[in-house]
This record gives sequence, structure tokens and C-alpha cells, in this order.
Amino acid sequence: MKCLNCGSEVELHAASCPQCEVAIRWTGDEAEFLVEEYSVAVFAAYDPTALPVIESLLLANDIPYIVNNELGQDVVGLGRVAGYNIALGPPVVTVPAAYEQAARELIASAESGPIGDGATSE
Repeated sequence: MKCLNCGSEVELHAASCPQCEVAIRWTGDEAEFLVEEYSVAVFAAYDPTALPVIESLLLANDIPYIVNNELGQDVVGLGRVAGYNIALGPPVVTVPAAYEQAARELIASAESGPIGDGATSE
């Protein structure tokens, strides 16, 4: 069976998708993918070097997240020609709605550079 969120193969009665970690509720052999839990996109990784930074910020601050399109980047078409696969789009970080504001603030702080007055120590 394919995950409705990322398209990865999911084993029967798995608790979650092995790729995007979306939870799955089973009724017999019928799967319900609980995609709505991670419904707010907060970051698109057009620059692949930014993704690990954003992931580490979210992890360090206990903000749950999933990254859509991450595994498929090198599989479809020409792969990561422009830093991301143009056929799939960039990997996208999504969080539960309750964490949206905190995630956006962390990402904004990372994008604006280091915190401080710019003075250097000698």
C-alpha cells in the first residue's frame, strides 16, 4: 500500500509511514492516514543545505514535523539538478497547526542570521 502523504510503500498494519512518519489508523485491513495532523507547511527547502538546519532547530525545540518529498528527490527524472527535483518540487517541512507560530519564529531567526550585536571578540 502507498502512503497518501508521500507515496512511500507502507507495510500492512504499520503504525506509521516509514518515510514521512504520518500515523496510520487501521480498521481490519483498511488504513486511515492521519495526514491532517501535519497540515501546515512552514518551510520549503529550495536550498538543500538549509533543510538539516531547520530540522535540527525543530528537534531541539520539541516541535514535531515531517518532511514531504525528501526521499523522492533523487528518484524521479534528473534528480536534484537545481538543488531540488524540479518535477517534485522542493522538500517541504510541515508541522501540526498548534506548532505553526513557534516553528515560523524559529525558521525566521535562522534565516535572519546569528543573534547578537555583530561585535567580534579578539
